[in-house]
Amino acid sequence: MLRILDNNDIDSVKNLSAGSLLGTRILCYALCYGFDKSFVDFWASENVVIARFENTFTIKAFPDADFDELREFIDIIGATEIVTDKYTAEALGIADFIVKSGYRYVGETCVYDNVSAVNEDLMFQLYSIISEAIPDSFGNDRDSYLSFLSDYMYRKRRGYSRAYGVFVDDKLVSTAITSAETDDSAIISGVACDEEYRKFGYGKKTVLTSASLLNKENKNVYVIALNDSAKGFYEHIGYEKCEEIAYISKKV
Repeated sequence: MLRILDNNDIDSVKNLSAGSLLGTRILCYALCYGFDKSFVDFWASENVVIARFENTFTIKAFPDADFDELREFIDIIGATEIVTDKYTAEALGIADFIVKSGYRYVGETCVYDNVSAVNEDLMFQLYSIISEAIPDSFGNDRDSYLSFLSDYMYRKRRGYSRAYGVFVDDKLVSTAITSAETDDSAIISGVACDEEYRKFGYGKKTVLTSASLLNKENKNVYVIALNDSAKGFYEHIGYEKCEEIAYISKKV
C-alpha cells in the first residue's frame, strides 16, 4: 500500500531509487529538499516510489508493482504531469505519452583542458545558451530564467548540481549542467552550444568532460536524449541506452 513518506524514510527512498535514471531524480529531490517543503512530496510501497516536485510526478515502479493501486492513486491525487518509464505507462493503461531515451555513460575517461566550471555570476549567459538551443524544455522568458536560477542555486549550494562549459575569448559558448546528483549517480541536462560556435566540438567536449569528472567520483552518469539527433550524438560519444522515459500529460 502506498503511504506518504517523512524524514525517517530516506533509506527506503535510497533502496527503491538505486541504479536508475528516474531513481536518481527522485532521490536527489529527497536529499536536497527533504520531506517538509510545500512543493515536494514523496510516497512509496514495497515496489513503487513517487516524488511530486511542484506539478510534476516522477514515478519509479518495479514490474511486480500493483498497477491497479497506482492507477487509482494517480486519479485520486490528481496527477496530470507524470514522468515514468515506458513499461509503467503501458501497465497503467495510458495510451497517449511521449517517449524519450535515457542513456548511461560507459565510455572512457575523457577530460578536455578547455572545459571548466561555470561560476554563479554567469548563470544568465548559461541559461541564454540553453533556452536558445532547447526552447521546448527551457523557456526564454524572465520567469523561466528566475525559476531555473532559484532551483539551480539551491541545489548547487547543497552539492546536488553543477555546471561546466567551454570559454572562447572569455565568452561562454557551451554548457552542461547536472540537474540531479546523489552519492552514486548524476543526470546531465542543459547540454547546449551557442549557435555561432557549433560544429567545433565544444558541446561534445563539455558533456564528455562532465561525464568523466562525475565518473571519477564513482557516479553513474545519465542523460535524456530529447530528439533523434541527440540519440545519435550520445551513442557516438560513449553512452548506451538504458531506459525509455515516458512523459505523460493527462487531461483533467
